Amino acid sequence: MKPCTKQNKTAIFLLILGILFLILGVYQGGYRDAFQKAIRVCLECIGIG
Repeated sequence: MKPCTKQNKTAIFLLILGILFLILGVYQGGYRDAFQKAIRVCLECIGIG
């Protein structure tokens, strides 16, 4: 088994931080805002909205 290098530790830390922020965003309802904006953009491009 290889020893953990500083680069590996940094990558693992960033991965955990990203997952934490993703969970926090879902908990706060940020996905709803992004989904509504995506729908609005699609409808404007098609010409329905």
